[in-house]
Amino acid sequence: MKSWIPTLFLVLLAFSVTSCLKTGDDTTSYYDVIATLTTVDDYPTFQTDDGTTLSCTNKVTTDSANFKIGTRFYLRYEFSDTIGHALKNYPIAVAKLWKVDTKDFVSIEKDSTDNYYNQALESVYIIDIGGNYFNMVFNTYGQSGITDTYELVRTKDVESTSPQDTLPTIYFELRHNVNTANSAIYNSRFASFKLSPLLTEFPLAKEFKLNLKWLVYPNTTQNNYVFSYVPASTNLTSASLIKSNLKSVKNLSFSKSSFTAGF
Repeated sequence: MKSWIPTLFLVLLAFSVTSCLKTGDDTTSYYDVIATLTTVDDYPTFQTDDGTTLSCTNKVTTDSANFKIGTRFYLRYEFSDTIGHALKNYPIAVAKLWKVDTKDFVSIEKDSTDNYYNQALESVYIIDIGGNYFNMVFNTYGQSGITDTYELVRTKDVESTSPQDTLPTIYFELRHNVNTANSAIYNSRFASFKLSPLLTEFPLAKEFKLNLKWLVYPNTTQNNYVFSYVPASTNLTSASLIKSNLKSVKNLSFSKSSFTAGF
């Protein structure tokens, strides 16, 4: 039986997207974080969105085609030393890692045709803002069409913003962009959507309100939540959830396919 919990993992302390987990024997604490690869060798280092360095003390073997400096990963790790370490530099042992897709959001301009599909998601695990990224971990159902993508779609037709705004409200929808889907199977998705284009469009903005919607199976219920985004140049640990009463959000346990994607 699948496990359900009534809240979303939104931990906004030292790291972006961090959660403490226990192993089956309840003796080891594992933490999750999205971070960027900064050195490539058998014992690589990663940097979180708040500037913390995580240095691997165990050998990490993975697909070299995906293991490149600048690539973002979802890490599950334990601390090797929490006392004798340099400031904001922690030695860690990586238990598991998944490659994160770094993507631009797409926009539907006012008075233009919406060409993106919107199949309901299987579940959402994490939504968090770190640095200038909108980080998301979620499942999409298997697809039976030709195109299988997911997009963060900005719907400009409902916005009433101007370049001079200091607190713009931006409307996003997380969509599974496929015309049909098979609810018998699902795929885990790890994504960091770049928010930096908003800084160019709204040069006077000190903060943004990000209104995010997504559909959830089986009743295609639409979730609608508003996040506060303070650009990383002002505050590296800036995310906060304004409205929090999520329903039917799953525990963090990924589909089997996510464990066999070359890592």
